[in-house]
This record gives sequence, structure tokens and C-alpha cells, in this order.
Amino acid sequence: MGGIILLLSQCHPDKKEYIVYKSKPQHLIDSFNRLSRSEQVKVCGSCHQQALLNEQLGPHANSFLKLREHLEFIKSDAYNDSCYVNSVKKRAPYCDGCHTSVNVYETLLLKLNKNQDSLPSLLKLLRLPLEARIGAEEGLKTGDDCLSCHYDGKNVVTNFNFKRNFNADCPSYCNPVGSKLFSSNTNCITCHTEETTRMSPTIAGKKVETNCLKCHQEYDNTGKSTHYIYWRNDSSNKPKPSRLIIFEDITAQYNTSNNQVIVSWNNSRLPHPLTLCTEHAAHFEVKDSVGNILGSGDIVLNRKKEYDSTLKPFYSKNKLPGKEGYQLPIDGTAINDTIPLLQKPHSPLIVTITGTQKAQYWFPNSFKKTIYQRAIVLPSKQ
Repeated sequence: MGGIILLLSQCHPDKKEYIVYKSKPQHLIDSFNRLSRSEQVKVCGSCHQQALLNEQLGPHANSFLKLREHLEFIKSDAYNDSCYVNSVKKRAPYCDGCHTSVNVYETLLLKLNKNQDSLPSLLKLLRLPLEARIGAEEGLKTGDDCLSCHYDGKNVVTNFNFKRNFNADCPSYCNPVGSKLFSSNTNCITCHTEETTRMSPTIAGKKVETNCLKCHQEYDNTGKSTHYIYWRNDSSNKPKPSRLIIFEDITAQYNTSNNQVIVSWNNSRLPHPLTLCTEHAAHFEVKDSVGNILGSGDIVLNRKKEYDSTLKPFYSKNKLPGKEGYQLPIDGTAINDTIPLLQKPHSPLIVTITGTQKAQYWFPNSFKKTIYQRAIVLPSKQ
């Protein structure tokens, strides 16, 4: 406990810039490294209080907890898909690689920087069981935490272009070291491999933001990052910004000649593939002005066709669950759904869009979570 007091003695909350000490007392670094992971996180939070609070509300701090909840659920009596349970039993040790607090600068990026190995070969490290890479699971229950991206075992790692303030007073083990490897996309690649390696600089020919955190992180009124990352379980006081709501790209029009509503899903927001397992679905209902339902339809976004090959060995001759969906195109091509109407409308049409999400597309629809609703009014005559 004395080591913790020593470590906290020079901290001041929410420092924006840091002094660079000419010497780094090794005993302080050693003292910090001897702490448990949760104690180290508390030390970081003693200075960066708000950043830690925001980070703990997001997906990374909760990654270990959510994984354990998932494993406990599918093994309970409330879930009965034995094929999927068998697949998880085989693959569960590999899940911890991304769901626990690995330090990317002590593992993958350190090797990349020193050995100039190819990234694909290094990413194979992430396919090894937890025990083979980072030791016992105990002490890793903080999820992906501040140390995962900001500590290399000796120094705090930060942006290569950060500015030093020689008047700030921070402990020696917290001297930031700028790294050219430190960037949103590079840090994210260790777990979000496909999304970061298959990002497109344009959507439908228009340039888009391809920096992960520029889209997925919350920023305050001054433009400073808050360390809150948006996710499917957003806190109630963190409304998702429109740049992350792909349902906003849905449009509709009424074709009077054949009495149909055509719904189109374009893409102006997503510069990378959908995550492999998730499913986004839009359900459409067409009503007249008094509420009569004249027609309905659905567009499902998932990668079942691609990912089924991973699940197939566990399902053997059993039918693979889930409804096949589309990948959201980046080239500007729209996904369309034609909805025939039961009768000719005599009043404006109201197209209601209900957007849902599932973490795994093969889970039953009872797992769907409604995350979006909007109505489009269309004239019955053109």
C-alpha cells in the first residue's frame, strides 16, 4: 500500500500537458509495475478523473464483463442452441485476447516497431489462447483500459506531436513518450483488425473521415476528446451522433403507376465493413393518414453469407440460424426494398422506419434491440 501512496503523491487532477523529467527514478516505475492491474488503473484515474469515468462507461472497460455475461448466458437454461454453445466452448480461450487488458505497446506494436515484421504475421498473436500470450486471467478484469493503449511498461505512450509543458507537475513514471505508432487506427487494429485495414477513404466517390476516434469518440464543446466511446449500450446521457446512425441514410418514394413504395438504403457514413457478427435491420410500415397499414417490408444488414463458414463445422447437418442479409455498399449503390400497397391511398402516406440491432445475427429475434425510429411522409399523388 505504501507504493500506492508514493505513486499518488505528485498527481494533480486532469492535467492537459506534462513535464518531461531528465531522469526517471527506477524505483517509482518498479513500484507502479508491481501493482495489480486494477490498482494501476486507479493510479491513472487519480490524475485523469473525468477521462477514466468516461472510459468506464464505454465498451472497452466493459469488454471483459460483457464477454463473461455472454458466456454465462449461453450456458444457462435460458439458451438452448447446443451447436453454438459447442462452438463457444472450442473458441472461448481466444476471446480473451481482445476482451482483456493487453498492452498493445508491450506486445503487438512493440514487435512491429522493433522487428519490422509484417502486420498480418503479427496479428496471428491475437489468435493464440490467453494463457499463451499474457499469462493468467486473474488481474485482467479491468477490460481494455487506459494502460492498454497508453503504457509500454516503462513510459506513458501518447501522440508523437503532443506538446510538453515543463511547468506541469506529474510523477516520473507518467512522463509521456511520443510514438509515431500511436494513432487511432494503429491502436484499434489489434482487435478491430478488419475494420481498420479495410477502411475506404471515400464513400460513393466522396472523401470521408477514416480516423476511428474522429467518428467513434465523444468530443466536448471545445473539441477535446472525452475518452467516451459510443457503443450499442450507450449511457442514457450519451445520445449517439448522427454520423454513427446509418439508418439516417434511408429514403422512400411512392410510385403511383404501380402503387408501390420503394425504400432505398444508401451509405454516406460507414467507410468500412460491418462487424462480422452483428446485424442491423430496418423494418418499414406504410400507413395512411388514419393509421391503416397498407404494406410492410424489411432490409437486413449482416454478413451471414460470409461468416457462416466459421459456424458451419459446429452445426454439422443442422440448419444454420439467422436470415441472410446484405453488406452496406461503399460505392454508392443502394439497397432497395419494394413494398406493394394493399389499396390505392387517398391521403398522404406515412413510412415508419424502425431500426434494430443484434450482437449476433444467428440469435433469435427476441434478442433484437430497437435503436432507431423515424417517419417519412409521402404524398399520395405526384
